[in-house]
Amino acid sequence: MHYNRCMDIHYEVVGAIFISDGKVLAFKRGASSNPLVAYKWEFAGGKVERGEDEKSALERELKEELNLTCLVKDKFMTTDYTYPKYSVRLHLYRCDMLSDFTLREHVACRWMAAEELNQDEWAPADIPVIDRLKSELASTAK
Repeated sequence: MHYNRCMDIHYEVVGAIFISDGKVLAFKRGASSNPLVAYKWEFAGGKVERGEDEKSALERELKEELNLTCLVKDKFMTTDYTYPKYSVRLHLYRCDMLSDFTLREHVACRWMAAEELNQDEWAPADIPVIDRLKSELASTAK
């Protein structure tokens, strides 16, 4: 029997949802060893380190990736996704920006309205989030 140790790799990951004027802020990844996420839109954030709580991890990741200070508010949702070599549990939080930011690890960013949130352009773990955001943004736009 062949045992695949890669499936033992699991990451707890946090992401920030910034909403303003009925649009959500999306960040585009650059090159990646995982072709399923390379050049896809995502929510800024990253891995929770050992001993960190989710909100502290998100604050740290946003500072590292974007030099951004933010207020982490309520949890929006949690999703699970299994990529070919690892699995993630993604915890998304609504956040408010308290400073400007600089792209350090992403190749682009864009404010997107509900109708611009095309699932095919997002990292697979984010797709359930996109579904919920589309519905929420559409309902607040009315």
